[in-house]
Amino acid sequence: MTDLMPVDLTSTYIAAAFKDGTIDQVTEFTLNKDPSQVRSEIAAQRDSAKSFEELLGGNTTSGKNFVNRPFQIESLSWQPGKIEGEGLPFYAVIHAVTTDGEVQTITCGAKNVVNILAIADREHWFGIGEGYPFVKFVAVPLTDDNGKPNGRSALDLKHVPAHELPFK
Repeated sequence: MTDLMPVDLTSTYIAAAFKDGTIDQVTEFTLNKDPSQVRSEIAAQRDSAKSFEELLGGNTTSGKNFVNRPFQIESLSWQPGKIEGEGLPFYAVIHAVTTDGEVQTITCGAKNVVNILAIADREHWFGIGEGYPFVKFVAVPLTDDNGKPNGRSALDLKHVPAHELPFK
């Protein structure tokens, strides 16, 4: 993998870049969908909206605002974006369903979460319903070089055991 030529931004590519240590060198990429496919998917998503807020994208939330809320992942996609000076030049868009059946679109660019999502997507471990895992974001406190909390936290993605779910 190299930063000298564009690559398709897919879960398989992202998982491989983490594995071989080149994830921080990814600077140029292309999305793996042509524009007409993206337009068609957006139109279908809008057409299936169950509320005006959902039609306008009101159910999109940042992963940091979705901590400790269990959900199942139906699918995900990757979008370009960059927080200046830190992070990856792309982020995950997670299409999810909560334990109460609420459809959510969650965005997250945390490196550890992106790595987990890319591998799980590559292996086709996502789905909605019985037999598919529930997950949740957790905030992990960060420390300075001396091991003292620095007041910041990073997101991680954890499995939610069945006994922690509001139903059996």
